[in-house]
Amino acid sequence: MIVSLGEILRKNGVDAMDTPYRAFCDYRIDAGDFFAVKKIDTYKSNFSVFNDYDKDLPSDVCEPQKDLEQVEVLIKQLKQEKNSSSSSDKLRELRIQKKELSKIVNERIQSYYNSKPEKYVITYRDMLVANTMTNISELIPPFGAAKHGRIREMPIFTRGFDKLDKAALADSGVLGGPCLFGADEMFVEITTDSGEVHLFDFATCNNCNDSTTLSLGDFFIHFAKHIKDVSFQNKKNRLTMQEYETLAYPMEIAHIFDIPIVFPIPDESYKKFLVSVSDNLNPVLREGMLEEFTRQTNKIADMHIELFHELLREYPLKRYSLMHGRDTKTLERFYEKRESYFRSKTRRKKFTSMTGKEESVYDYVSFIAAPFYLWGTRNILQVDIIRETDSMKKCADAHGKEISIFGFMFSGMLSKNGVETNYDAKQQNKIYVGDDRHGLG
Repeated sequence: MIVSLGEILRKNGVDAMDTPYRAFCDYRIDAGDFFAVKKIDTYKSNFSVFNDYDKDLPSDVCEPQKDLEQVEVLIKQLKQEKNSSSSSDKLRELRIQKKELSKIVNERIQSYYNSKPEKYVITYRDMLVANTMTNISELIPPFGAAKHGRIREMPIFTRGFDKLDKAALADSGVLGGPCLFGADEMFVEITTDSGEVHLFDFATCNNCNDSTTLSLGDFFIHFAKHIKDVSFQNKKNRLTMQEYETLAYPMEIAHIFDIPIVFPIPDESYKKFLVSVSDNLNPVLREGMLEEFTRQTNKIADMHIELFHELLREYPLKRYSLMHGRDTKTLERFYEKRESYFRSKTRRKKFTSMTGKEESVYDYVSFIAAPFYLWGTRNILQVDIIRETDSMKKCADAHGKEISIFGFMFSGMLSKNGVETNYDAKQQNKIYVGDDRHGLG
């Protein structure tokens, strides 16, 4: 779903002037339909200054405020002069004026705010609150150094930033990272014993000829005995700008705060889907299929790893981990440490209803706690696209109070056609790293 903050506010009958989002009302966001508009009361501590127009006080407040400031200047000047009876009398007179003016200013400010309408914020999945980098930077000043790409041009959805103080940040780790590939980039060609050829998009699991028929997982399960050949068409030879951002933003933030970062590259998770749905496939065919898939995903994973090391020159990090299928030592430690938090199969079954995706989604949910599993870091700052909020919630539920998950979430970049993200778009509509229109060529 593509929606703007302005559309959400209008749908709920709220004027943008009564929110912090006046500058971002037209910004279009890719997210599920889980937005709510709420009174700011319980979210006030997430906003250092609720609105710019709070500073634009009416003239009946501004004029005595200016007089008060002038009186304070005169008092300061007189204090610096040598004592004399005239200056002492003048100082006493100015202090009386200051007291009277302060009373007038405070009463008028209070009256002004009491007369103002209710103030509102937008929340997402009851976990995140829509925020702005201007406000975030006032609340936590080091964020003011974050300048990369769109980061200051779009709404940021935050979680727990009222509690993200210096102490919490000192014992924090960043979690971020992209999807391996998106729609229209990896295809699975399946040939049956009748000679029929079926082409599926791996990312969407849809049949490319008829999306209303069986999904990729269901086709494997229902026709395993009739499948004679499986091959892959890997069309991905560049990373998209959305994938670039999901590496760059977390790295910049980790660099600013000088804290470690974990990037899970989900090549092994994608493979688990194929393993799950191909149990009944001819064993020799299955083994060859999985080997070929690994070869193709290794090529794509290498693109992400290469970009990470390029960005590392711009954002040096003292400690980091790139988790991927070939780093078996790190993956084994990760799997071992997460087990005690996800022993319940009932809990894991609730993660997804999609055929064959149970283990993959289990990975996505538990990836968020990777800094805790690998290093014992109990405060985790997830810097990711807003679509991953559901995984954040499930991970937080699984760990209770043992870890604290803070959120810095943003919308995936829209494609050239403006109606879907780079992840979802056809190749001709994706915006890739190096495209001239983004000045990255």
